[in-house]
Amino acid sequence: MRYALISDIHANLPALQAVLDHIGARRDVDATCHLGDLVGYAPWPNETVALLGGFRIAGVAGNYDSTVATDYKHCGCRYEDPRQEELSHLSYDWTRRHVKATTKAVLAALPFRMDLLPEGGHLAGPRVVLVHGTPTLNTLYWTEDRSNEFCLTMARHAGAKSGDVIAFGHTHKPWHREVEGIHFLNTGSVGRPKDGDWRAGYVVLDIRRGAVTSEFVRVEYDLEEAMRGIRGSELPDEFAEYLRTGGQPVPAGRRPRLDLQREPCATAYDGCSPTSADSTCSSRRSPGVSPRPPGCSRKGSRLPRGSPTSWAAPLAGPSAFGSPSGARAPSPWLAPSRGRWTRSPPPSLTCGPATRSLLGAGQSRGRKRKPTGSGRAAVTALFAGSPDPLHVLRWKALYDQLEEAVDASDDVANVLETIAVKHA
Repeated sequence: MRYALISDIHANLPALQAVLDHIGARRDVDATCHLGDLVGYAPWPNETVALLGGFRIAGVAGNYDSTVATDYKHCGCRYEDPRQEELSHLSYDWTRRHVKATTKAVLAALPFRMDLLPEGGHLAGPRVVLVHGTPTLNTLYWTEDRSNEFCLTMARHAGAKSGDVIAFGHTHKPWHREVEGIHFLNTGSVGRPKDGDWRAGYVVLDIRRGAVTSEFVRVEYDLEEAMRGIRGSELPDEFAEYLRTGGQPVPAGRRPRLDLQREPCATAYDGCSPTSADSTCSSRRSPGVSPRPPGCSRKGSRLPRGSPTSWAAPLAGPSAFGSPSGARAPSPWLAPSRGRWTRSPPPSLTCGPATRSLLGAGQSRGRKRKPTGSGRAAVTALFAGSPDPLHVLRWKALYDQLEEAVDASDDVANVLETIAVKHA
């Protein structure tokens, strides 16, 4: 019996489609099962669940699936640093808001564990135990460096004996080990690998006459499509770069969300001198993003109608981002959870030297200054009374990205700090 085991798809629809096509073309796989974490971190949770349902692929619940299905307060993920924690909360919040009721129902129905009998129920042959994390907890990380004693403890909890297989995912890194005749198999990740290889991964488990073998398979998929999908949503752009690097750390200064060299369509709004924003952005621009404000010339020197505070006013309170109070409508041109402008700004906003002068608090084009950090503190204070702590997280993340992506003297950082200080 040969099983294709897939895990940790994390709403990466292009990766899942490529893997299912690859499995279908093999013609030597008897059954396909998933090991959970179908959603999170990418913008296709509903499509991913629907595609698996269309192929009638059964499986178990991952920690992301069960927490989204029950509207739990967080995903139960492990965080290696504060920034990772912020990003995880943003992903979880986005996923909870975008999954359909039908998707949640499917996730809620997934079992914690599933047992397979390759030789059929009439024989006392080997058994394959499918879980997401471990047989005791689907949030526990079962990494390759775990001791043999740990593996045997998990086997006892699962009731596994010599010849059996315990298959799991969760860590996004594939490995296979045999301890006292029991096989421990991590499937890796389809949609979000962490081993430095961006390609989608799955494993083929072969059990014949008591012999157990595994084949780890990597499949290329349309990575650019997946990255465009993330950038075109309200998910942090760092998730796109994460896919490209196979989960490896991104060096400082190369974080993608506000990389102004890579995203020139953002610079046309922030007071920088417009260049060829139309041509450089046309093929990569997210839907609804305009390379420059309407009515603004390519030189961008026309003064705006009204004062800077006339268009910055929507940022003056927590309700600007749709808090339950509903006292003020959201800003029509700034998406705080993305760190970029996703709609054309109002006609009163222009680009170039005029905006630089008005919003730079009197700073000239060539003037340098050291970052004081007061902007971030002011942003935090600005939303201190917000009923939704994610407003604070989004703005802190935005300001952190600005500081890392551009020089301290750049107008983007000055604009954000000026707005925050004026309205704190």
